[in-house]
Amino acid sequence: LKKRLKVKDLFVIGSVPGTAAGISSVLDCVSRPWLSFKSSCEKSLIQDQPLAERAQINRLLDLKLPHDATFLNPFDALCTTDTCNMLIDGNPVYSDATHLTKFGSILVTNKFRERLLAAARLAKGDQIE
Repeated sequence: LKKRLKVKDLFVIGSVPGTAAGISSVLDCVSRPWLSFKSSCEKSLIQDQPLAERAQINRLLDLKLPHDATFLNPFDALCTTDTCNMLIDGNPVYSDATHLTKFGSILVTNKFRERLLAAARLAKGDQIE
């Protein structure tokens, strides 16, 4: 694939966890406290659908990638072993069911920053300190 794309480094970013089933937007969840899903506005259980499906897709994608490709899993930045954040300190992570807000994008980018920079330095032949 790297040859076909004519690139030195290949980074594949997996699917984001997204919101819990039935929640189309974290903002709706927060702004409508009378709705029954209020209890799951802050976190979603990884075992619940559709998060479990997305986590499985990411696991399979990571397993199937060639060894010289780098897989970046957004679950690593947004989840613990049991739950995924939809709100952090009152900041929504998602703008809708599967798209990150600017805040959520920064969280994911910061999680992967060092891996991306290290790969870029290696590609240039620089030593990692």
